[in-house]
Amino acid sequence: MMTTKVAFIGGGHMATAIIEGLLAADRPASDILVCAPSTATRQRLSDRYQVTTSARNGDAVAFAQVIIVAVKPQLVAQVCAELAAVGLADHTVISIAAGVQHQQLGQWLGDDRHVVCAMPNLPTAMQQGMTGLYCSAATAAASRQLAEQLFGAIGEAIWLSDECDMAAVVAAAGSAPAYFFRFMEAMTKAAVQQGLSEQQAARCVRQSAIGAVAMASEPQVDLAQLREQVTSPNGSTAAALDAFNAMDMDQVVAMAMAAAAARTRQLGQGADAGAG
Repeated sequence: MMTTKVAFIGGGHMATAIIEGLLAADRPASDILVCAPSTATRQRLSDRYQVTTSARNGDAVAFAQVIIVAVKPQLVAQVCAELAAVGLADHTVISIAAGVQHQQLGQWLGDDRHVVCAMPNLPTAMQQGMTGLYCSAATAAASRQLAEQLFGAIGEAIWLSDECDMAAVVAAAGSAPAYFFRFMEAMTKAAVQQGLSEQQAARCVRQSAIGAVAMASEPQVDLAQLREQVTSPNGSTAAALDAFNAMDMDQVVAMAMAAAAARTRQLGQGADAGAG
């Protein structure tokens, strides 16, 4: 586990999830700083995690070697300007703002040699995250390694060779937990309609999801084969899958993921507008 200190600009859901994951990975709370304008946010994070907090974004530069920009896309340009004004040396700056491009970050910071774009998801809090990473050919090897070590400690991370693929990572990983939760909500509701109590329905659905994930956790296991193992010809599972197929489930999922990717690109355009 890396020992470099980490500063967060922003204390929202994703920053909190990463903090939880890092603490679970045995990083000392004293190695973490959160810069946030909200007194309530700073108090919450300090009380809950015993991390250091500050109202001044510039304090991140003196505290940490790795700075994670975890604010809304339209605020990233302003944050980068504040960091650049303080004076970055060889600090690694990691942006987790959806849609904000590497080139934009380099322009706002005045240097792209230590910049990494990352798209994690909330299961990082459980050290089960999935993160897409991108940097340019000019990015220093040390910054690349720091980003890989940091996100590798709280889940899995993949490097993208094309930054355009980051929107697809948002659709396939960043937003994905919500898809599963929404499906579980629908299953629970249907089970109650069929006669189970809410507690029974929730228990059945949650444990079934846990079991299914455990079965799918081996990378070499083919998902279609797992589905076929559960599906007896002309059985109850086959009937359920036929109902899904009648609704063209593949198309529904494709449309939803395309919408997530498109919105990611729109958010990046909003970041450009915020810089103006």
